Amino acid sequence: MSLSYEVAFDENFDWVLGGKLPGLRGGTNATGCSGGDEPTGLDCFSTRLMWRPDGAGEVYAYIPTTSAFCQESNITCNPDFGVSISRGSFTFVSGEWNRVTLFVQLNDPVTTANGDLQLYFNDQLVISRQDLQFRKGSSVDIDGLYFSTFFGGSDNSWATPNTTHTYYRNMQLWGGANPSNATAVNSTNYSISILAFHEIVLSPSITYHYALFCWSAK
Repeated sequence: MSLSYEVAFDENFDWVLGGKLPGLRGGTNATGCSGGDEPTGLDCFSTRLMWRPDGAGEVYAYIPTTSAFCQESNITCNPDFGVSISRGSFTFVSGEWNRVTLFVQLNDPVTTANGDLQLYFNDQLVISRQDLQFRKGSSVDIDGLYFSTFFGGSDNSWATPNTTHTYYRNMQLWGGANPSNATAVNSTNYSISILAFHEIVLSPSITYHYALFCWSAK
């Protein structure tokens, strides 16, 4: 499945410590794999994007991990939260549109870490992994858009000092019942346009914004 959208941040956007952006998810636990709810491999997974200080970007995932995986130089594991994949491999720019395309293909068989994750930033491949384990059981499928955007983090040190905005446009989702035979830029059997344009207000008094969209090729 692939998700593509454009996101813009106000001019002079204060990145603070970081925040979440939309991504993909799957599994039977529709509200899990976020907020410190660690995955078992049998319940859910999520792969959202994050910005960090100065706009540094990453894929932020709730997936099963191993000690060897967590020791890799471009992986940051947190036992209480998600996994940062390739932090700083691209940089969000405020005051202009940033285009992202996220591609996820689940590991198959479920016992093998051969899951595929690719991220294109402004149509340039910036993250590519073919060795991930998104699931440990066949009950976990990829079936949803996880639209969340907020500063955080789990405490007030992440909060924005001023009311600010993020903007979204041209959000599209591609997928199919069978594995993709195309790149993450042009992937596969079904597609849906989610929204043309949307503005979200982020303020010190608002904790987070999120919506969960489940999708199925069946």
